[in-house]
Amino acid sequence: MAFPGMNPGEKLQFYYRQHWMRLARAMQAFVAGTAVYAMTLWFVAGIPEDDSRQLLLVFASGTYLLLHLVLLGRIYRHFLYVVVVTDSKIYRIKKTLVAVDDRQTIDLWSLSDVTMRQHGLFQNLFGFGTLVLHGNEEMKIHFTPRIRDQLHRISGLRALARSRLMGNAPPANIPVA
Repeated sequence: MAFPGMNPGEKLQFYYRQHWMRLARAMQAFVAGTAVYAMTLWFVAGIPEDDSRQLLLVFASGTYLLLHLVLLGRIYRHFLYVVVVTDSKIYRIKKTLVAVDDRQTIDLWSLSDVTMRQHGLFQNLFGFGTLVLHGNEEMKIHFTPRIRDQLHRISGLRALARSRLMGNAPPANIPVA
């Protein structure tokens, strides 16, 4: 399996998207907006004047449509933010249809350390956080799902990449994807 920008000879190990919790605020806004829209429809039904009722219905429906478009845009961006890990590199790819194509790459062998940050009850409870890759430059991957598993997998691949670079046989106790 290959993707645009992947070097020949690399093998895909795994990939993941951000944690679903990234969409929580958009979903909360959608639920609250739906409740407000329902209350607005109930309120507007009692207005006797046709012009006022029609104006309020058009405004409320337009706002509700805008709320839907914002939610769909957030879901769209969620699926186009991908972290791809190969046997030699980590790619962070953020795309939109036209405006953004941001790709950041870091070599596994150049990583000096891989750390994780989990702040607060929700991040610990739901198992996500920020994965920080320390190397020539620092790369932060926010909302990483199953962060402990990803940390161990990337650390194991880092050790394999370093042992390949040095020409040594890989250690036997390294977990690989």
